[in-house]
Amino acid sequence: MRQIEFEATVARGGRDRVTVPVPFDPDQLWGAKDRHHVTGTVSGMRVRAVIEPLDEGFGFVLGCTSLFASALVTAGVGPWLPYQMLVSAWVGMGAGLLPRRVTGRIEIVMLAAYGVVSAYAFGLLMNLSGWPFALGIAVPGHEGSLDFVAGAPLAENLQRFAVYTLLTSTGSFDTGRAITNALAIAILGPAVLVTLRRAQRRAEVHRVDDAAVRA
Repeated sequence: MRQIEFEATVARGGRDRVTVPVPFDPDQLWGAKDRHHVTGTVSGMRVRAVIEPLDEGFGFVLGCTSLFASALVTAGVGPWLPYQMLVSAWVGMGAGLLPRRVTGRIEIVMLAAYGVVSAYAFGLLMNLSGWPFALGIAVPGHEGSLDFVAGAPLAENLQRFAVYTLLTSTGSFDTGRAITNALAIAILGPAVLVTLRRAQRRAEVHRVDDAAVRA
């Protein structure tokens, strides 16, 4: 089965997606169809996609499903998963809004600092997704309940939530995540950035038989 390797520039496709244009006509290569199911790699990552008409040519759409796939593999599917995917998308959006003109060591410092901030923000938002619905919250060493109280003043509920977050995740999970992010970016960041920029969105795609798609 013929494989095709090419370079392309991804573009925003709306919501959490990006589009990847392909520099060939799949109808001429594989026969005319509304959709062409393909598998391949994008910047070294395995993908499965559908090539279809895109603007004036053809292309395929990529979505962020890594968390969902990871949850399936590690048996981590639960009511928290949609919130994890949403908050992770916000973290990615924030990274995309960082200044692009920064280079060298300053860039690594900036990314490491963002990794620390986003780690605490991730924990804060994940706590917020479940805290209002939890009942009977009691933390050892703290007197009184930290439940959300419907009808209570906003400042009072915010204080309860802040104490709940500080006692349950800030000093443990969130700090561990922040340290891991900073170390990983400081150690691996320079090499990863060089590799990604050198790759420049290299992609390899080959067609998948319809029988395999139906299976």
